[in-house]
Amino acid sequence: GLGTVMGELTGGMKVLIKPGGPGIGKVQTISYPENTRVLFLVFNPISTAGALTDPSVRVKINSTGLSLHQKLLKDTTFTNYKHCSREFSIKTGLASETIREVLTRLDKADIPGSMLFFGDVVVSLTEESDYHTVRNIFSEYTEKGRIIECGIEPGGARIV
Repeated sequence: GLGTVMGELTGGMKVLIKPGGPGIGKVQTISYPENTRVLFLVFNPISTAGALTDPSVRVKINSTGLSLHQKLLKDTTFTNYKHCSREFSIKTGLASETIREVLTRLDKADIPGSMLFFGDVVVSLTEESDYHTVRNIFSEYTEKGRIIECGIEPGGARIV
């Protein structure tokens, strides 16, 4: 329901350019460095249903998302994707104080991070050169949360 099916099916990093499921929707690939790791600093869940039933939250998400989607379509680079994601995290107003604190720490290291929607979770698409810096920053918060790490699957979801 939130536009994730096309990305899950096609794999890699994508931006939706035409809404719809397989055979209808269209995506554009966003190239990313080969050794990119995705690091999550997980604190707490946020109820998707709870957030989306609040009309003011929906308005913020929709208006912010629309303008940043247009910005991303004009520049579909890995760097712009990370900056748009970061901006979305703050402008929607859903980032907790802890999330904002971690994002500020990443900013000081010149590494854009963002928030996972929906959850009290920081996410960093981490290039190899920034990996240890991000791990060290995240490690300072392990009393409150836990770190999860994965890669980006270029081939999309499949049954193994």
